[in-house]
Amino acid sequence: MTQLIRLATVMDASEVLGVTLRAYEPIRDLNIKFLAATADLQLVTNNIRRNLTYVLERDGQIVSTVTVRHPWNDPEHFSPYPFIW
Repeated sequence: MTQLIRLATVMDASEVLGVTLRAYEPIRDLNIKFLAATADLQLVTNNIRRNLTYVLERDGQIVSTVTVRHPWNDPEHFSPYPFIW
């Protein structure tokens, strides 16, 4: 089994969306209104373009993702501080 952590590209957006929607399925089932739980391809693509989105690949398949958000890259962001998303 090979694992690789790397910076995501826009080409990864569809696969990252799938991982995200599977991860947040329990949140949707509880009817909790959380942006990532109802993400779409445009939201994921914008996230990859504006922030540092990393993926963990296992045997060439994306299995996990984490984003470091910088508020100066996203004028619509509500916090003046960077954080891990």
